[in-house]
Amino acid sequence: MIKTGVEKSMKALKRIVEKGEKVYRLIEGVGKEKLERIEKRGYTKEMFGE
Repeated sequence: MIKTGVEKSMKALKRIVEKGEKVYRLIEGVGKEKLERIEKRGYTKEMFGE
């Protein structure tokens, strides 16, 4: 089955959520711009195990 970009990013997000706090710090390192884009899509900081 061919996965769409959305499915791939959802899979990646699930992996991030499972890993929790350590990875969230990495996301912070990515920069606010990208973080804001993630939050606009409805993913809150809580999902990443702040």
